[in-house]
Amino acid sequence: LFAPKRLIAISRRRSRKSELAELFGAESMTIEEALNLKGEFDIVIEASGSPDGLEIALNLTRPRGTIFAKSTHGKEVSFDYTRAVVNEITILGSRCGPFDAAIGLLERGKVRVDELVTSVYKLDDGIEAFKKSFDPDELKVQLEP
Repeated sequence: LFAPKRLIAISRRRSRKSELAELFGAESMTIEEALNLKGEFDIVIEASGSPDGLEIALNLTRPRGTIFAKSTHGKEVSFDYTRAVVNEITILGSRCGPFDAAIGLLERGKVRVDELVTSVYKLDDGIEAFKKSFDPDELKVQLEP
C-alpha cells in the first residue's frame, strides 16, 4: 500500500477531486475507463460514498485481491457475493483509523492537507458552509473563528 506500482484515482467524471489526485501523484480515470481494466487491481479502496461503489470495486478487483470498504452512505447494498467468494476477494470494512497517530502526522507536517481545503467560512456562516459541503466538487470545507 505504501509504494504501489500504479496508483489510480477513479471518479464518475473529471473534477476538482480527480485533478487533486493527479497533483498527489495518482493517475486519474473515470469509472468507464477503469472498467476496461476489469479484474486487474490488487487493492481497491472503495470510498465513493455511493451505494453502487462496492459492486464497482468488485468488478475492478483481481482474484485474491482486497477491497477496503470505507463508504458510509446509510443504505443497504447488494453485490455479487458468489463472485467475491469464487474469486477469493477479501472485503475489509474500515471506518476510522487511529486519530492520535493522524494528529501527530499533521502536527509534524508529514501530511499535505492545504490542497484538500476547497472552501473557508467564518464560524458564523456555519450553516452556509454545511450546505456548501454537499457540492460534489468540494473536498473539505473549513470553519474559522
